[in-house]
Amino acid sequence: MIKKIIINALCLLAIVTLQYTNVIQFIAFKEVVPDILFILVMLNGIFIDPMFAMIFGTAGGILFDVMGGGIVGFNGLIYATVGYLTFLPQKRIDIDNTILHILAFILYFIIKASVYLILGSIFLEKAELGDYLKNRMLIEAVYTLLLSIPIFHIYHKVCSRKNSF
Repeated sequence: MIKKIIINALCLLAIVTLQYTNVIQFIAFKEVVPDILFILVMLNGIFIDPMFAMIFGTAGGILFDVMGGGIVGFNGLIYATVGYLTFLPQKRIDIDNTILHILAFILYFIIKASVYLILGSIFLEKAELGDYLKNRMLIEAVYTLLLSIPIFHIYHKVCSRKNSF
């Protein structure tokens, strides 16, 4: 368990460092970057434990909020919800191939976008929500999905249930 925490903490620090030093803008497409934290929260919940994903998502979201100057807890709540709901496929199926991963990704991205829109309608300005719906949501979904496929295969090999790290 200590290995999981250390590796995920290092990944989280790397993501935050890339995000806020604008290095990640190098891979931006139309000023939209993939949501790497979403990928890690989803895969931690599927391969490790939904409670671990919820804690990881909350910590990562709050760290993003603090570093980005937004409403503290806004992203934390979004990623905690995604992490918590990763228990759904574990009860019925074992996600072990790319097609099931893509279907799970679509489900969790819809959940993330819905929670973002619900919370955003309360806390954000209408212009910011409109920009997300018109210009960012679809591009972010496709870009994040494409990046999540190789990360899924890495997680599947490293964190398989038989030989979890």
